[in-house]
Formats: sequence, structure tokens, C-alpha cells
Amino acid sequence: MRICAQSFSGLVSVLLALLLLGPLAAQASDAPLRWELRDSSGGRWGLVLFQQPDPTFPAGWRLRLLSRDPDLQLDHRRPLPMDDGMGGHWQLANRSEELVPHGNDDLPAQAAQFDAEGLWPRPQAALPLRLLIPLAGAGAPAAGATSVVLGPEPVAALHGLPASPVGG
Repeated sequence: MRICAQSFSGLVSVLLALLLLGPLAAQASDAPLRWELRDSSGGRWGLVLFQQPDPTFPAGWRLRLLSRDPDLQLDHRRPLPMDDGMGGHWQLANRSEELVPHGNDDLPAQAAQFDAEGLWPRPQAALPLRLLIPLAGAGAPAAGATSVVLGPEPVAALHGLPASPVGG
């Protein structure tokens, strides 16, 4: 009986997040959405969802990952693979060059940015998403990546993303 109650509680949490966060996703262009995450090794990460505000770069939705561990460096050359565990796979193009002014090659080691427009079709709202964060440098694990599982709130926001502006 306890398993059923936990499953029901999880379902209620997902539905509540959908009801509460659906309108927030549409407002993401006005105020970035932020979450604190933990990777499979217990490392702390920040995740930010926003629309690219700088007109010198292509318009569209972006995911920015921020490592809270100074020993972990993000790989600015590789995309961000994602999956939902039920056959859905996405690869978000790396847009880390957008983190600095045009022509500056000094990218921040603890931050990377990815093009969320690669989330098409949009992921299902009821399934968690696993991100394989590409890492570089001496602190990176042998696999060159660490995994983070997104819970109901960020998944609902990604599911509810509107299409890009025309011409973006």
C-alpha cells in the first residue's frame, strides 16, 4: 500500500507542477527560471532557462549550466545530450560562445550554454529528463560527463516552452 501512496504522491506533484509552472514557462523570456540540481556524484549545479536577449546572437531558448564545484570544468565544444528513459533523445547544440562578447575566446570554465531549441518535439511533462553534462579538464570523470536528472519543475517548464519567435 505504501508504494501506491508514493506513486500517487509523485503523480500529484507532477500535475501540480504542470498547473503552477505552465504559465511560468511562457514568461521565461521576461524572467529567467532557475533551479539548483545535484549530479550523480552529489555535485551541485545551477540550471537557468531563458530566451537569448543579445541581438548579436540567434534568438531562442537557452539552457545555461553552472558548476558549483571549482574543480569541474564544462566542455564548450560538445553538445548536451538528454533523454527521458522512454526512447526520447535530444542533443542541444553548445552555445557557450554566447557567454562572452563577440570575438572573446575566454569562456568561463564553470558555465556552459546550450540551445534549448533542440528540444523538439518538446519532452513529455510526466517523464524526468537526464542530462549528460559534458566535462573537460583534470577534474572530469573518465566518461567525460556527469549526469543530472531533472525533476518535475524544470521538466514542466521545458515541456511548456512555446515555439521560437518567427525568424529566431
